Amino acid sequence: MAPDAAHATGSVGGDVTGATRSATREVFGGSARVFIAEALALPTGLITAAVLARRFQPDGYGLFTLTMAIVAWLEWTLASLFARAAVKVVADSDDWRPAGAVVLRAYAVGGAVGLIALWIAAGPIASLMHEPSLAHHLRVLALDVPLFMLAQAHQQVLVGTGQYARRATVAAYRWIGRLVFVLALVYAGFSIDGALLGVVLTSLVELVVARRAVQPGVRGATRELARTMWTFALPLVAAALSLRLFDKLDLFVLKSLGASAADAGVYAAAQNLTIIPNLVALSVTTLLVSTLSRARRLGDEAGARSLARNALRGVLLLFPFAGVAAGASTALATFIYGAPFAATGPLLAVLIFAALVIVMISVASAVLTAGGRPSLAMVAALPAAPLALVGHLLVIPRFGSIGATGVTLIVATVGALIAIVAVWRTWRLWPPVGTAVRSIIVTVIVTVGGTAWRTMGALVFVELGVMSLVACVLLALFGELSPTERAALGLAAQRFLPAPVSRVD
Repeated sequence: MAPDAAHATGSVGGDVTGATRSATREVFGGSARVFIAEALALPTGLITAAVLARRFQPDGYGLFTLTMAIVAWLEWTLASLFARAAVKVVADSDDWRPAGAVVLRAYAVGGAVGLIALWIAAGPIASLMHEPSLAHHLRVLALDVPLFMLAQAHQQVLVGTGQYARRATVAAYRWIGRLVFVLALVYAGFSIDGALLGVVLTSLVELVVARRAVQPGVRGATRELARTMWTFALPLVAAALSLRLFDKLDLFVLKSLGASAADAGVYAAAQNLTIIPNLVALSVTTLLVSTLSRARRLGDEAGARSLARNALRGVLLLFPFAGVAAGASTALATFIYGAPFAATGPLLAVLIFAALVIVMISVASAVLTAGGRPSLAMVAALPAAPLALVGHLLVIPRFGSIGATGVTLIVATVGALIAIVAVWRTWRLWPPVGTAVRSIIVTVIVTVGGTAWRTMGALVFVELGVMSLVACVLLALFGELSPTERAALGLAAQRFLPAPVSRVD
C-alpha cells in the first residue's frame, strides 16, 4: 500500500469497516442533499405541469412538451458526454483549478455547438414531427443550451471537489426559479413562448448561483489533464448518445409515425411523472464517481467495493416504490393533469419501471467509470438506442403508445443486465441476490394491491402513503434490513419522538 493510502487508513485506526462506512455515508449523505434539492422538481414540476396542461390543453401542452423533450435531450446528451469524465478528472487532481479549466472549456464549446446545431436543425425537425410551428419554439429554447452547459460545468466541479451541499443549493435555485419564471410569463400572456423563455431565465439564474459557489477559470488547463479527461470521455460518448436518445426515442418515433400532438402530450405527461427515478440517477451517479475515485486514489479498495455494491442494492430497493406509483398511476395522472389525460395512467404504470431500470444502468456505468473501465460502460449502453428504434418501428404501428412503453421497458432491462455483467467483470461483485428476490416479491404485492385500491382526487396521495408504508414494512419483515440499518433507523426515529416527561413527586 502506498504511504498516503496507509496514512488514510490509519486515520480511522486501520479500521477498513470504518473507512467503508465513511465512504458510504459520504455518497449517500451527499446524494441525499442533492436529491432533496433536486426533489423540488417534483412539487414545482407538478404544479407547473398541472397549470400548463390545463391552460394549453392537450394540443398545446403536447407541442410545449415536445419542444422541451427535444432540447432537454440535446442538453443532457451534451452534458452526459463530459459529466463522469469531468468529475473523475477533478476528483483525481490534487489541485482542482487546472482540471476545472479543462471542464469549463469543454462545456462552453459543447454549449456553443449545441446552440448552432439546434438553430440549423429546427426546420428539418419540425418537418419530421409534422408540426411547422415547432421550428420557432425550438429556436427560442435554443438560447438555453449554452447557459445550461456552463451551469453544468460549475456543478461538476462542485461534485468533483466534494462540495455536495453547494451543488444541492444550485439545484434548489433552478427548480424554484423555473416555477416562478415560467408561470409568471405564461400568466402575463406570453403562452408557449413565455414558458420557454422562463426556462432560459432559470438557466441564467442557475449559472449566476453556481458561479458564486465556485469560480473555475478558462486559463490554467494543461494538455495532460485535457488528454486524461478525453481518455475517459471518448469511450463514453457513444454510450451517452445512445442512452440519451433512448430516453426520448419512444416519444420521437411515436410522433414521427403520425401521432397527433394530443397523443404526444398524453405520452409526454407519463414520461414527466417518472421524475423521481430520474432525480435518483441525477443525484447519485456523479457523486458516486467522485467518491469512488477518491477512495481508490487513497487505496481504500474495500470501501470502494462495498460502496459500489450498496449503490446497486439501493436501486433494487426502489422497485417496490415504483410498484406503488404503478398501482395508483391512473388516479395520479387524472389528479395532476385532469380528465383529458386519463390515458396517461396505463403508460405511466410501465414507464415508471423502465425509468428505474435506466437508473440501474446509470449507477452501473458510474461504477465502471470510477473503476477505470469506461469502455465497458459504453458496451453496456451502446445497444439501447438501436434496439429500441427497431422495436418501436415494429411495434408502434400495431400497438401504439402502450407498445412503445413495452419496448422501452424490455430494452432497458437488457441494457441493465449487460451493465451488471460488466460490473462483475470489473469489480467481481453482483447486486445482492436476496435483495433482488425480496424486492420483486414486495413490488408484485404493492402493485396488485394498489391497482385493486381505486381512489379518486386527492385521496391518491393517501394511497401512495399507505402503500409505501406497506412496502417498507414488508421489506423489514422479509429481513432486508441489517441489524446496523435497523439501529440507524431507530436512532433516526427517536429524533422525531417527544422526549419522555420525568415524573415529579
